[in-house]
Amino acid sequence: SSGACGGYNSDSEFVIALNSPQFGSGGNCYKMITIHANGKSTQAQIVDECVGCGYGGIDMSPSLFQFFGPLSLGVLDITWSF
Repeated sequence: SSGACGGYNSDSEFVIALNSPQFGSGGNCYKMITIHANGKSTQAQIVDECVGCGYGGIDMSPSLFQFFGPLSLGVLDITWSF
């Protein structure tokens, strides 16, 4: 199914779903954010809305998550910015 921004993405892309309060009406669709975690940083594109994420929270694609650590971690302590 398509993301809330209207596009289709694969698990191998560095994409994220943005929390609902910051997603709003979709004005941040396709913007790039910079994510820092575990001593690494990279950019990812906003393509979807994460209804279950609290303010500031994001949901990462599997490949993006694995850039920072194994999927078995489940949750990462991150910082990010537009």
